[in-house]
Amino acid sequence: MKVPPILAFLQELVDDRELQAEFAREVMGKEPTQAAAAVSGLGARRGYSFTAEDALMARRVLQDLAARTSGGGQTEGDELGEQELGIVVGGAAALTPAVALHMARLATDASRYLTSW
Repeated sequence: MKVPPILAFLQELVDDRELQAEFAREVMGKEPTQAAAAVSGLGARRGYSFTAEDALMARRVLQDLAARTSGGGQTEGDELGEQELGIVVGGAAALTPAVALHMARLATDASRYLTSW
């Protein structure tokens, strides 16, 4: 399974305490769009290629998945569209069951970092 760069970066974030500290320093006190640009830059320094828009979209998708898996459900109008999912997973065709499962697990693991920005 090929994992999109933003998801691979977030997985590294979950697994690497040093990266977690650097991430926190990069996003602390910033508005979401500024934080997303900082996340994109941090990812680039780690060898990942994704845009600030990718970071914002991944944040939204993973927060939504985390809310669903924790029983938070979803409110009307919050449904994610194919375009949003496609941006995160590299195209609608890439949303295989394996990628969806990976995203759900990552959403649960990464939710504490995603709420910091």
